[in-house]
Formats: sequence, C-alpha cells, structure tokens
Amino acid sequence: MSETVTPNSMPGATTETVTEAEPDTTTQTAEATTETVEVDLAAEVAKWKELARKNEKTAKSNATAAKRLEELEAKDRTDTENAIKRAEAAEKAAEDQRLARIRSDVARTEGVDPEDITGADEDEMKASAARLKAKIEQAVQKALKGRAPAAAPAGDVTGNGKVAGPSQIQSRDELKKMSPAEIVAAQKEGRLDHLMGKS
Repeated sequence: MSETVTPNSMPGATTETVTEAEPDTTTQTAEATTETVEVDLAAEVAKWKELARKNEKTAKSNATAAKRLEELEAKDRTDTENAIKRAEAAEKAAEDQRLARIRSDVARTEGVDPEDITGADEDEMKASAARLKAKIEQAVQKALKGRAPAAAPAGDVTGNGKVAGPSQIQSRDELKKMSPAEIVAAQKEGRLDHLMGKS
C-alpha cells in the first residue's frame, strides 16, 4: 500500500512518496498451489492405479475368454471334421451297398458268380459278366474239342440201360442251352464226364 505524505506547513517542500511493503503473496500462492498440485497428483496417481488394476483384471478376463473361445473353436472344428468323416464313410458304405446289389443282380441274370464281376456301374458289370461267360464257354469248348462222348460208367447204368447217379449231359446242344455257371457246376458234379470222354 502506498501513501503520499505532503507537509502543508513547509513551503517549497518536495513531495515524497513512502511505500509500505506489501505482503508477499506469490510465495504463499506458490505454496498453496504446490499443496494443491500434490494433493491432485496423489489423487490422479490413485485414480490411474485403480484404472490400471481394472484394466489388468479386464485383460485377464479377456485372455481367459479368448482361450475358452479358442478351445470351443478347436472343439467345433474337430466335431465338424468328425461329422464330415462320418458322412463320407456313410456315403461310401451306401455306395458300396448299391454296387453290391447291382453286382448281385447282374450275376443272377447272367448266371455267373458275383465275386468274379468287376466294374463301377451296371454297364461295366454286365460287360465283365459277358467276358467271363465267353471265357468259360471257350474253356468248355476247348476241353470238349476232339473228344468222343464216353459211355457212362458201368456202375451208373441200371438194368434198363439208363444212367443212374448224376445225370450226364448227353449232347453239345444240351450244353449250349446251359449258362456258364451251370456248365461249371455240371463239370464239378461230374455230369460232363460223358461228353469229355472220361469213364
């Protein structure tokens, strides 16, 4: 605060200004500010520590959830792969059954053994059966070629001159009417012995 003192009784006196020292508020304000900053800084640090703890907790929770999600995705992937494998196996089994049924039908209609038929579809199986029948026919013709029909064994002939036991195939015409499977069966039974010249 400043005060100007002017003596009235003294003529020609100069005016002198006396200044009283004002209290230093800068230091007090700085100290108050420092305390406020320190208080605010401590509150901020506490707030950031709390936030850091929360973030750490959330990160752990997220890591656990991510791991669980990965496990579920892996399990889902495995389940899907297993389901695909089961579906493929079921499709293959159904296709195998379908081909076995076709093979059986072709074998029955063509008179050959189903195990001897090859092919991936009905047409291929029919062609395979036809080739098999042709081979059997060739084998039978080759076996019969040049052989005179033999007489039935004496033990098989009855008193009236008829053959007993397995009935013998008497002529090649009779043989031509038989399927390859019937010819093979007749040969195994010994019913072709007469035509092949065996006694």
